[in-house]
Amino acid sequence: MSQTRACFPNRPQFSGFMKPCRVEGDVSHLEVYGEIPKEIDGVFYRVMPDPQLPPFIEDDPWFNGDGNVAAFRIQDGRASFRQRYVRTEKFVQEREAQRALLGQ
Repeated sequence: MSQTRACFPNRPQFSGFMKPCRVEGDVSHLEVYGEIPKEIDGVFYRVMPDPQLPPFIEDDPWFNGDGNVAAFRIQDGRASFRQRYVRTEKFVQEREAQRALLGQ
């Protein structure tokens, strides 16, 4: 059995803009600097790999992360945000085990 990591390795795939977010939540009435035109009405979706737990393989590739979907809703000059993980079999099993089970 592999040793469980307490933090993400100091590797490019886990730092900078690739740093794991690991958040699920909702935020309404986001603070906006400037003004959002009232004519904008829609949702921008961002889908990305986002590991919920540190990998047991130090050089695990970024695309092994769990699926994470964020939605930015813009309407009536306001913005809101919602983010969730995709509940794959891997995600559920690793969450139950509280450690990474699969890797490269």
